[in-house]
Amino acid sequence: MYVLATSGDTGSAALEAVSVVEGCSIVVLLPRDRISAVQELQMTTVIADNCHVIRGQSSEIILCNTVQ
Repeated sequence: MYVLATSGDTGSAALEAVSVVEGCSIVVLLPRDRISAVQELQMTTVIADNCHVIRGQSSEIILCNTVQ
């Protein structure tokens, strides 16, 4: 499983890449109010059982990065 904290386009690229890989999963963490509406849609509209997106309560990406 991959865990990624992002405030940009890397999240949607990673989700798309992992969505077609059998036996692999990904969780993308988003900071609240730090990405554009388009970027959020790119990440939250990937439909795959192995892809998960979580929006954090904080607007700081550094707090997302502390998740172990």
